[in-house]
Amino acid sequence: MSPHNTVLVLGGNGHLGQAVIRQLISQSIHVISVSRSATQVVKGIDYIQGDLSQVEFVKSLRHKANVVIHCASPAYSHWKTQFLPMTDAIIQGFEHSETKLIYADNLYAYGQHSHALTETDAYLTTSTKGKIRAKAAQRLLDAHHKQMLTVSIARGSDFYGPNIKHALLGEGVFGAAVAEKSATYVGNLSARHSFTFIDDFARALILLALDHEREGEVWHVPNAPAISPREILHKVYQQVGAPLKITNVQGAIETGLSWIMPSLRAIQETRYQRDFDFVVNDRKFCRHFSFTPTSLDEGIAQTLAGWKLSPFTVAA
Repeated sequence: MSPHNTVLVLGGNGHLGQAVIRQLISQSIHVISVSRSATQVVKGIDYIQGDLSQVEFVKSLRHKANVVIHCASPAYSHWKTQFLPMTDAIIQGFEHSETKLIYADNLYAYGQHSHALTETDAYLTTSTKGKIRAKAAQRLLDAHHKQMLTVSIARGSDFYGPNIKHALLGEGVFGAAVAEKSATYVGNLSARHSFTFIDDFARALILLALDHEREGEVWHVPNAPAISPREILHKVYQQVGAPLKITNVQGAIETGLSWIMPSLRAIQETRYQRDFDFVVNDRKFCRHFSFTPTSLDEGIAQTLAGWKLSPFTVAA
């Protein structure tokens, strides 16, 4: 298969990588998935196992595709030691090739702002993970401006979708709803929050891969209009047809539990995203690509359908 008809998906075993692969396959595009795991999640496609922090391994990929969609990330607990080395290896491995690299980023770099986030906002982050994300994005954009490789960056908010377990709208919400148990939400239930439907994130990455007019820029992935988590939970349980009960982890309770729960402790430095309004301005992407994001009602319906097919066990 010619590299001109092939897309390389880095981190193809992750939730976002899988969503990208599904959409590429639906468009009859040849896909090669790359992951550090020995287990191939998406079957029926070409798969390469390897370590993206190793320059020589990345160099071995450079002639396999002209488009690379970068969804890879080290384990959350290893960002401090592995994220930037992986970013540098990817830049060095693909530099001065014909590769176009689309990077799936998040919003950590911005830190806390008092308005809806735009692509031109300053990086005000004070968190360790936010600074890592900011440096990684800047290194990729610097490589683009130095004509080392072609880069575009798509930034998504907290995403949700079928069988995404570890997320604000993950097992504690959708898994609980399917099991007709009490929902668990970490953060302020009344603060408006932009959530990204994972298939919209995948669509946005693919559109950027196909676009040649506005390269070397940051783009916000479109989201349904931001509403409060409480309103979202009402929608979820209304679709299930179950009464809504909420266990809310916030404030002093969240602080206390973070001392004994490593997963909760790991997200304390981005607590502002959950304690206050956290809204994304996505007009730039919507206007350029005439993009309409999936509505919350439709995203919830698709997510519930996925959970009903493969439910996780939720404690009473």
